[in-house]
Amino acid sequence: MLLHQHFQRLSDTEKQVMSWLENQNKAVEISKKPALLELSPSEFLKAVESLRRRLLIEKVQKVDRTLFTLQRAIAVYTKTNIK
Repeated sequence: MLLHQHFQRLSDTEKQVMSWLENQNKAVEISKKPALLELSPSEFLKAVESLRRRLLIEKVQKVDRTLFTLQRAIAVYTKTNIK
């Protein structure tokens, strides 16, 4: 129930980013906006930052780059609840 309430407060842009991240098989770099998302680069980065602040996406620091992913429980919820 708490997760559901949290997701109800997401903007459409944040939901698009969550859905995109859920469809990735591994942590991804976000230095460039994915072409398939119909968002401006600034909208994309703003959504990523907002989701990070809300602790819905995880930052993974590699040696020379920063990657982002969904935590497993969040990915499962996203898959079943965000279209």
